[in-house]
Amino acid sequence: MEKKKVGTILWHDLTVPDASIVSDFYEQVIGWEKTAFNMGDYSDYVMQTRDDPDATTVGICHAKGPNAYIPPHWLAHVAVEN
Repeated sequence: MEKKKVGTILWHDLTVPDASIVSDFYEQVIGWEKTAFNMGDYSDYVMQTRDDPDATTVGICHAKGPNAYIPPHWLAHVAVEN
């Protein structure tokens, strides 16, 4: 994996009660394409831009399992030195 510059945002996750509906929304409004990511008894979604399908934009996750009781939110993952 290529090392990114410290401070670079690497990934965004959106956790919501219904990732299927929200991923459909972003697919229709923004134009992102979604790919199901198997979580066992349900799927979360990886969203990519149509211009560069190899560049993942965000993950849209169901508020289930350990995330079941958290409110909807965006979470950014940032590169750090170590």
